[in-house]
Amino acid sequence: MKTNYLTLRKVVTTVAAGKLALSASVSMAQTDCGMGKGACEGIDADHYPALSLDAIGAPMEILTPPRDNMDWEDMGFDNPYSQDSGGKESSDPGDPNAGMIWAGDINHILEQADKPKPRIEFIVNGIRNDEPVMVILAYAITKDEKDMWAPALGDFHSGKFALGEDFTMIGGMIVEPQHPLPEGLLPENPLGVQAPLRTQSVHIPIDLNNLDLIPGEHIYFQAVILPMAMKDDGNFDFAESQASEVDHFIIERPIEGDSMNTGSKETDKQGSRSDEGSKNNDTTNPEPDTNTGGK
Repeated sequence: MKTNYLTLRKVVTTVAAGKLALSASVSMAQTDCGMGKGACEGIDADHYPALSLDAIGAPMEILTPPRDNMDWEDMGFDNPYSQDSGGKESSDPGDPNAGMIWAGDINHILEQADKPKPRIEFIVNGIRNDEPVMVILAYAITKDEKDMWAPALGDFHSGKFALGEDFTMIGGMIVEPQHPLPEGLLPENPLGVQAPLRTQSVHIPIDLNNLDLIPGEHIYFQAVILPMAMKDDGNFDFAESQASEVDHFIIERPIEGDSMNTGSKETDKQGSRSDEGSKNNDTTNPEPDTNTGGK
């Protein structure tokens, strides 16, 4: 792992300013929920927190997560959506907050037999804690823009499934309700008391392959939870299901012979800065000063 990536500023920018910091507070809503489903029946289900999905690269340099109001220049990168972004015209101009997956860094790690496989740790937050549920993680290279799943699935309790027809399930688990320790087992302390376990979170690690196997440069991820209790007809009760937001990533691929586009987070960043520096320090052919002070 290239430890020079993990500066304090980068960690703060990547995590604290990202979606991860926001979803943690959402998943910790406090409403009393005791042992088992029966103790939760008095909860107004309409006020369960929304399901959310976050992603962290392992190692961190393989991924820049989606975030709200991303400031690419403040991060030290060229904005991949700008008109002068150096050949990334196919990036979706409608989603300036998409994350980046750095295929060059992933390939570099995969080539080293002594290194653990690169992976993405997906964190699903806001899972209801009153009954067993199935958590499913899926990806697609297209997004459902026309609500095509609504006729078959109906309305979810919260969110909606919004991946394209090419979606593939890549991970999941059965999650049982979690219970606090019996009352009286924990001593009183001056700091505080444990909050009620209204919701819970799980992480789903995905070991990555060479991303050359994924066509295109866009990839979308979404998490869905389905109650394990089936309806009388044997089907899932989608009216009690939840779907997270869709996380959009751009796969930044290496371009052979292009030192400015290596698919690497660090190399691309340094390249853009060194190019800018050479532009500012070019004394061989200085540009004429056209600023005469006149209007």
